[in-house]
Formats: sequence, structure tokens, C-alpha cells
Amino acid sequence: MQAKFGEKMFNLSMKLLISVGFWKIMDNMNPKIIPFYRVYTYAARIYLLMLFVLVCIELYRQIVILRDFDRGLQLASTHIMLAIIYLKLRIYNNDKVLELLREGISITNTFNKMNPDIQNIVLKQLTSCNSVNLPIVIMSISIGIFFNIFRFFQARQLENEGRVEEFIYFIYNPLNKLSVFVYLENVAAIFVSVLNSALQTLLNTIIINLVTHIKVLHYQFATYDINETGNQNEAKLLIKLKELIRSHQKLISYVDRLNKSISNAVLIEYSISSLTIAFTVITISKNENVYFYGSVLLLTTSQLYVFCTNADDVTSESLELGTAIYNSLWYERSQPIKKIVLIVMMRTKLPLALKIGKFGHMNAKSMISICKAAHSYLSLFHGSN
Repeated sequence: MQAKFGEKMFNLSMKLLISVGFWKIMDNMNPKIIPFYRVYTYAARIYLLMLFVLVCIELYRQIVILRDFDRGLQLASTHIMLAIIYLKLRIYNNDKVLELLREGISITNTFNKMNPDIQNIVLKQLTSCNSVNLPIVIMSISIGIFFNIFRFFQARQLENEGRVEEFIYFIYNPLNKLSVFVYLENVAAIFVSVLNSALQTLLNTIIINLVTHIKVLHYQFATYDINETGNQNEAKLLIKLKELIRSHQKLISYVDRLNKSISNAVLIEYSISSLTIAFTVITISKNENVYFYGSVLLLTTSQLYVFCTNADDVTSESLELGTAIYNSLWYERSQPIKKIVLIVMMRTKLPLALKIGKFGHMNAKSMISICKAAHSYLSLFHGSN
């Protein structure tokens, strides 16, 4: 049986989240596996919470107890990323978000039964989704592997030279055994890399899936009266147009509910990205692990670019809905159809958009604002020194 479009769209995110134990939609999962997966899920949550606590302890130890601000600064970008992951997990595991995910997948699944033109639109979006998500996954996991290799050789060199005390811990090491710690840190690095890429691809996929719904509606508005001439089928066209308006209203409602559910995640992404960029650039400027932190900077800016452009597509594509229906043969139709078309064009002037909490809309310009904020943080840091 051929996989449906909605399931294909979320396939990569689903597999990544299943691998780290944080995928909660188990409708299509084998009932025999579910109990074991639930145990794995609880273990993954406990592990992540333990990791977060150890990270906080080590940061506190470096800054407050040891008063080593340079080391604390080196750890800051990593700690911020872990905090973002933890907060986003809390948001995405919310029941309302899960219900919206199910609804979004279900709507996209219905496109399998529609005409070839609509199927081609969805297939292009599916290709686009994979083309932006796969590089992020590869980069994120590669950084985790690179981190592990670098830390392994660094620990081995310092151990051979008797300079173990110079090894910078990213998580608190109560055992004080370097070999055991490096092993645990390697596992944590891969786990966090996969989890980070999973959450980022999930957010990207939610937005691309939404853009897919808008593009399909755009096509339907543009072609609702195709091959229909004269006044013979006015009643039929009126019914079809009303169905499309209902679809548009459902889409508006879906975006409103989506904003209420994930606007805080968008706000976190927006506000913390500038800090991450600033701390990473500062660390690079100190010639500390230039290749590793350079890779982190590339990943952060790439994720941000994809996120902002996808969010911008929601607004731009929704504005095009009015153009689509205007380009139809509405001027040859009856007065009731003309009135409906006019109302649709007026409504589409108010675009759909992803909200940054209560502070505005996420779009392509948001990336410029984030970069400006990062520059301000850099100036503040250099000014204080």
C-alpha cells in the first residue's frame, strides 16, 4: 500500500523523534511494540533531564565557584542549545500540538485522492521539505560526531601529558574519571544532535505542510470555474466556491490554533538564536575550537535561514490567494458569485502568519533582526572588556 502524502511529509521527523524516544503519535505503531516504546520514552526523558541538571551544575561550578568566566563563556552556547531543546520539547509534547499534528497530517493525506495537478503540488512540497531538512540533519549529526572525535583525542593528549585538570567539562563529572566521562559525553553529544535535528525538522515540516495546504487552496481558487462558461452551471459553481471558502476558514482557524500552541516555541527560536550566534562568534574569536564552533555557527544560521524563509512563505502564499481568485472568470458570473469573490479578495488582504509570541510575525526580515541583535550582544561584550 502506497504511503499517504501526510505520512511521507512527516516521515523524517517521525523517525528521528522515535529514535530518541520523543514521538507521541502512536496511531500507526505496532501495538506489541508500544509498551516497550513507552518505557524507552520515559528513560529518554529521565536521561535528558539528568543531562540538563548536570549541565547547569557544571556551568554554576565554573562561573560561581571557580570564577572562570572564560570557560563559562565557552560552555554558554552549548548550554543555551540544551535549554532550547528542553523548552521546545515541553511545547511540542503538548496535547494541543499533537492534535494539530494529527489534523495537519490527515488533511495532507486527503490530497492523495485529488487530481494529478494537486498531487504534483504536494510532491514538489514534499521534495522541498526533504531538501531543507536532510542537510540540517546531516550537519547536526556530523557536528555531534566531530565533537566526539575532537574530545576523545583532546582527552587522550591531556591524559598522556598529565594535564587532565585542563580538560573543560561540558557536564558535571562527580566521578572525576576522565575516560568514563568522555564516554558518557560522547553518548550525550549524539543524543542531543539527533534530538536537535528532530525538533528543527519537525518545526520546518509543520510550516512546509501548512504552506502545502495554502498552495493547494490557491490552485483550487484559480481553477474552480475552469472549463465552465456561460451561466448554465452557476448553482454548481456557487456550491463549489462556498466549499472553498469553508476550506479557507478552516485554514485560518488552523493557523490561529497553531499560533496559540507553538508561538512560544517560535519566540524561543527568535530570541535565543541571537544569543547563540553571539556566544559562538565570541568563542571563535578567542581561537577556541574554531572548526567545531564554526560548524555550530553554520548550523545555527542555516536553521535560522530555513525557518525564517519557510515562515515567510506562509504569509506570501496566503496573500496570493486573492490574486488566484481574481484571475478567474468572476466578471462573467452572476451577482452572488461576484459578491463572494469580492469578500474572499478582501479577506485575503489580511495574510496568515506565524507569530513570535505576542511581539509580531515571523518572516524573512526576522533573520535580519536576529543578526542585528547578535551584533548588539557582541558589541556589548567587547565594550565591557
